[in-house]
Amino acid sequence: MKHLLNYRLSKSVPWFQVTLGALQDAQTMGACCGHVYWRYEEQKREPDEPDYETDATPSRKERDEADYRVVSDKPCVDLVPLENIRFDPAAHWFDPINTSPYVIHLMPMYVQDVKAKMRAREWKHHPDSTLSAAMQGKTDTTRQVRTGNRTDEHENEGRLIGDYQIIWVQRHIHKRDGQDWHWYTLADIAMLSDPEPLRDVVFHGIRPYVIGNCIIETHNPMPAGVPMLADGLQAEANEVVNTRLDNVKLVLQKRYLAKRGKDIDYASLVRNVPGSITLVNDPDKDVREISWPDVTQSAFAEQDRINADMDELLGNFSAGTVMQNNQAMQAPMRTLGLVSTGATVLTEYLLRTFTVTFVEPVLRQLMKLEQYYETDKTVMALAGSRAQLRLKYGMNEVTDDLLNRELTLTVNVGMGATDPMMRLQKFLMGVNSFAALMKQPPPGMDLKEVGKEVFGLIGYQDGTRFFQGQDPEKTVLQQQLQQAQQQIQQLTQQVKEKTTGHVLQYRAKSEAAKSGVAREQVKQQGENMRVAVLHRDKVQQDPMVEHRREVAKMMLQHQRDQAKMRNDMTLQMKKIQNDFAARLMALQMGRTLTGGNPDAGRVA
Repeated sequence: MKHLLNYRLSKSVPWFQVTLGALQDAQTMGACCGHVYWRYEEQKREPDEPDYETDATPSRKERDEADYRVVSDKPCVDLVPLENIRFDPAAHWFDPINTSPYVIHLMPMYVQDVKAKMRAREWKHHPDSTLSAAMQGKTDTTRQVRTGNRTDEHENEGRLIGDYQIIWVQRHIHKRDGQDWHWYTLADIAMLSDPEPLRDVVFHGIRPYVIGNCIIETHNPMPAGVPMLADGLQAEANEVVNTRLDNVKLVLQKRYLAKRGKDIDYASLVRNVPGSITLVNDPDKDVREISWPDVTQSAFAEQDRINADMDELLGNFSAGTVMQNNQAMQAPMRTLGLVSTGATVLTEYLLRTFTVTFVEPVLRQLMKLEQYYETDKTVMALAGSRAQLRLKYGMNEVTDDLLNRELTLTVNVGMGATDPMMRLQKFLMGVNSFAALMKQPPPGMDLKEVGKEVFGLIGYQDGTRFFQGQDPEKTVLQQQLQQAQQQIQQLTQQVKEKTTGHVLQYRAKSEAAKSGVAREQVKQQGENMRVAVLHRDKVQQDPMVEHRREVAKMMLQHQRDQAKMRNDMTLQMKKIQNDFAARLMALQMGRTLTGGNPDAGRVA
């Protein structure tokens, strides 16, 4: 549903213009109104018109009179001017649409559109005289202020009825015995449709209108706009500016004292045109100039103070105000950043209020419309491919069962959304803090709730969208299990390497001993031969007896060395196996006692 709604908001609904226009209405008028509905229009096909919807190729075939093609099948969000919506002034202040006993929508429509609905028998038929009477709309002061000096596009005074003229149609929703009833009227003159339950027109039975605002004003369904907050300061600023301009004009265009009853060109003095000539009889006595001092610095200082008060009230941080203040210019950038924090908070408060009161209710109604009315297979296929249904749900297409599931919608507009660098810093700070907690969480802590709290503190409404449907605690346990397995593999490899090293060392010592014995035998044989040659006659004993004795001693010593080496190797292997078994048992006991956290139960 997320990808389906994103596709419709980017392709079917001019969402950027709608949200900005609604925010502008909420700031200037105090509230904004949106009409959420599904537009479905059909048009009769010509007999030889190709059917691009059902035919694989645009072939032409004969059709009957009941064959129509779909012209429009999409969700719509229209901004309604506040002067065109009526509800009870005693309605609840935070939900005036649904708590008011009635809602009346004044809709300016072209005459040709009204007649088309009459021909289609959607509305009752009325003669042109009745339509002409409904063309004369009542004067609206709000519309006059908005249009200014421009001609009202809805005004038809003095015009004859025609297809391109504007006629006023009213849509009524009234509550009767706990049930909403719905009908259309031609202004306040004639009925266009009979009353019927609203649930028969709108499937969810909810009034398809949303009123939002950017400033909370309790017990007032129509709060003041941003200009009304600064009305007093704006009047003071205008007074200071007008006075200063009058002073400047008097300095540049001075006043004169003229003697009464003298022949003086008063018109020339009043015009005071540069290069003009004023005729007088006695310039020194008949006309005297009055000099005015120039504007003092106090006027500009007062203007700066008013500007600072207005910036603080409205949440603005103007670079011009900072440039005019020498003390602020000498402050470090960190100080200026701290000063701008208050203005940023006020702006974020405005955006957050607008999101909760207007954006989220509109998107919830759009989501309900998508669940019930969406039939475009191409749009659903694109949304399904973006949502990776095969990987997540094991299906290839968007089904009715998948669309009709209970859904929860949240709009994430974090505090600090107006400053990209602040947004990035807060997000990285939250991610790093949560990652640090995931490495070694306290026993029994729910990491999913901790993640929601961390991302909530940095401004996000809900941080579950960052977890991709996985439980952070299970993820931590899996990581710890993988680390334990890696440690076991490392210990096994170390034991194997030590065993292999001891075997190789034993073999090397054995080969060295055998080589030493062979060398000693060769040396002894050579020595015996030399001694036999030199002392053949003097030696009484047999030299072979002595040689055999020495060889026996060397063999005995070799056997002793081998036995000692085997005993040492056996003891070392047993020690390594005991150490490995103890560490493995400690890891298993640690995971059992601490819920899968090997570090919490590790033996020092």
